[in-house]
Amino acid sequence: MMTWIQRGGPVVWPLLLLSLLATTVVIDRIRFWMRTGRQHDELLELARREGLEAVERLIARGMVLLDTVITIAPMLGILGTVTGIIQSFELLGGEARPDPLGVSSGIAEALITTALGLVVALCTILPYNWLRARIRTVLFDLELALQREEAP
Repeated sequence: MMTWIQRGGPVVWPLLLLSLLATTVVIDRIRFWMRTGRQHDELLELARREGLEAVERLIARGMVLLDTVITIAPMLGILGTVTGIIQSFELLGGEARPDPLGVSSGIAEALITTALGLVVALCTILPYNWLRARIRTVLFDLELALQREEAP
């Protein structure tokens, strides 16, 4: 694993940071939903006092970060691809005979960062979509409950 990190070049580090941030948010949100369970009483009370927007802020915490990770990770992977290929072409375009090990090192950097960027995005999109669906369902249920209370 450390070899891959070293061979992936400098772009690997922000990708690992994004992975850590996404994992932290996903664990936090899973713990939140496990505590909340199917009991919407506390959320309903909050919606009565402060409105559905307050509930949405509470239950959607971290979703913007997950969305950003899903968007940025593949782009960082492509950036690593570009830097790796540039490194390889610089070695190929030099006056001296190109070093095959150096060229393959640049190609390895390109492939590792591309793969890592995709893995980070793919591993984030699944919990993101599950959480997004859960948030929509809860907000819909709370809105219906509030409408029933307001009906004569």
